[in-house]
Amino acid sequence: MSAFTTTDWDGDGDSEVLVCARNGIMGLFDMSPSSDAPSPWAFTQLSSDVGEAGWVGARDIDSDGDQDITIATTYESQAMQEKVQLFITTAVAEGGGPQMEPHTLDIVDEGFA
Repeated sequence: MSAFTTTDWDGDGDSEVLVCARNGIMGLFDMSPSSDAPSPWAFTQLSSDVGEAGWVGARDIDSDGDQDITIATTYESQAMQEKVQLFITTAVAEGGGPQMEPHTLDIVDEGFA
């Protein structure tokens, strides 16, 4: 299963598509039309090991003015079945992509790992 949502990730007034693919890759598709581009969509990979997402959302969780990501994952492992991953944006990396700090929220124990 893959999950996606739309969000104005970069604050430019248009929506980007945030995708979590079933192979564990999370990334953003941003439409940037150009006459010489083979596709109007540019892809930025944010992570390569988020697991299989059942749901993904983008909100400013820590009230610092940038988007953060929450992911509800579907794992085969019993230990990870009731977990939510939270990616807090901490800075903008070279090349414009975000630097993200991952956390795991244990729904049963109600605490961050």
